[in-house]
Amino acid sequence: MALELAEMPIGFAAGPGTGYQSITTLAQEDASVTLAQLKAWGYVTGYQADFSTGASPGGGSGGATQIDSSASVYGSASGAEKSLASSVAACRKSPYRELPVGTKIGDEVHLCSVTEKSGNVTVQVYVVLWRRGRFEGAVLTGGAKGGTSATQAVKLAEVQDKRMK
Repeated sequence: MALELAEMPIGFAAGPGTGYQSITTLAQEDASVTLAQLKAWGYVTGYQADFSTGASPGGGSGGATQIDSSASVYGSASGAEKSLASSVAACRKSPYRELPVGTKIGDEVHLCSVTEKSGNVTVQVYVVLWRRGRFEGAVLTGGAKGGTSATQAVKLAEVQDKRMK
């Protein structure tokens, strides 16, 4: 259900973070949720796909240098809704800010943005978070400020959402 390499812009390669996510793996890798929460929400399984150009942000590529895609399956729509609410709460805390999405994706969609300094480069990250029934999806794009866009993240989320039915 996550994005595939063929859907990435030219120059991207699959990263080492690609694969299925068991409930214990997700709880260990995502500091924003606990194993108890995932169990309470009815987490069944998930898939993570990470893609990178291998270039550092601002390294001359002029576009996104990192794209991450994830899809999680819950036992019910209610579980996915609770998980999404937790993700969106984190999105609404500084330094993140929520932006208008401009289109409908799934049953509920949110777009988050953060700009941070990494050395002498200003990095821009956009994250689209959404739910379709008992599925939760996320797409992240990151790169040098001005090189990646909210539009790119939303378009990739639309591609992924077509599979989440």
